[in-house]
Amino acid sequence: MSFLYGVFIAHFLPGFFLLLHIYKIGLFGPTMPWGLWACAFAVSSFMLGLIIDTIRYNFICGISSKTHITFENLSSDDVSVYEGILNHYFRYHQFTANMSIAFIVSSVVPFLSRPPVGVLYLVIAANLLYASVKLFRKSMERLMQRFGNA
Repeated sequence: MSFLYGVFIAHFLPGFFLLLHIYKIGLFGPTMPWGLWACAFAVSSFMLGLIIDTIRYNFICGISSKTHITFENLSSDDVSVYEGILNHYFRYHQFTANMSIAFIVSSVVPFLSRPPVGVLYLVIAANLLYASVKLFRKSMERLMQRFGNA
């Protein structure tokens, strides 16, 4: 998995999902040429995804782990193992956790106007949150198996 794919699923998709819901409820709309608006929407999606990722880091990672790995004396093989763990477990953790936050935030309006839809959003968010915690623990377990308390 490439770096750009990891960034796409971890940051852009959750931001895009939440930004679509903000657009849908009418908080903003295109007041500029379509091409420029599409570029602004894409950049805004990525920025919103990074804000969501900060919330994820502060609440989920801050609570779940106190793991410290130093990278000063790692061989190139160790670096490739680390990148593999990052790409195969941690990026999916980021995606599921960020999407759960996006679902929670976007459930507010449906919950007030159509409660069954809002409840469905919260159930999906709970499922994503559960999966994200499992993926985070799995990625930390794999890192500890390989590097110990390095």
